[in-house]
Amino acid sequence: MSISVDLFLVVLSRIILLSINSIYLFHKWYRAPRHYFSDFPFLMGVSFLALTISKFFDIALWNLFINEPLESQYELGRPEMPLGYARWLFMIAVMAPLLYANLCVWLSEQKRLRGLIIFTYSLTFTIIILQAKCFADLNALIIWILLPVAVITIVTFLFTYLQKRLPGVHGLLISLGWLGYVITTGIRPLFIRIGFVSIAEILDMLMWVVIFLGFVLKPPYARLCKISSP
Repeated sequence: MSISVDLFLVVLSRIILLSINSIYLFHKWYRAPRHYFSDFPFLMGVSFLALTISKFFDIALWNLFINEPLESQYELGRPEMPLGYARWLFMIAVMAPLLYANLCVWLSEQKRLRGLIIFTYSLTFTIIILQAKCFADLNALIIWILLPVAVITIVTFLFTYLQKRLPGVHGLLISLGWLGYVITTGIRPLFIRIGFVSIAEILDMLMWVVIFLGFVLKPPYARLCKISSP
C-alpha cells in the first residue's frame, strides 16, 4: 500500500527544505575568501545533501511498511533488505562529515588521528549495519549511530558559543537543534508505532531547521568580534 498523501507531502517538504539548506551552505562556503574541505559550511552542506538523498529511500521504505503490522519488521531475509542497508549506510554519510568537522576543532593539529577516528566510526557501523538480519535490527541502530556525533556536536558548539569563538555561526542554536534532534529520534519509534508518522517527520524537520538557522544567524558577540578586529 502506498503512503498517504499527507506523509508524502511532509517528506517532500523535507526534501525541498534540505536541498535549499544544502545549496545555501555550499554557496556560503564558495563565497568565503578561502576554501577548505574541513570548513563547517562545506561539511554541513555534504551532510544536508546526504540527508536529502536518504529521504528518497525513506519514501520507498514507507511504501513497504505503511499499514503493515509491527511484526513484519522482524521478518528475516526480506528481499527489500538491500534497500534498508543503503538507507542506513547513507546515515553514516550524513554523520561522518559532521564528526570530522567537530574533530577539526578538538584535534586541529592531528590530521591522521582525525582520519583514523572517522575510518573506525564508519567501518564499525558499516559492518554492524550489513550484519543486520531484519529491519527491526536496523531501526535499533539509529540512536547508536547518531549519539556519538550528536554528543560531540552539542559539546563543541556549546563550547564555542560560551568561549565566543566561531562568530560566523550561532553555536547555541546548533547545540539546541542537535539536542532536540536526539530527543525526537528517541521518541520517533513511539510516534511511528501509534501511527503518527507525519508528526515524527515534522519534528525531525523542525530540529534540522533550527540547526540550519545556526549557520545563517550570527551570535550576539559576532558584532563585538568585528568591531575589535583590526
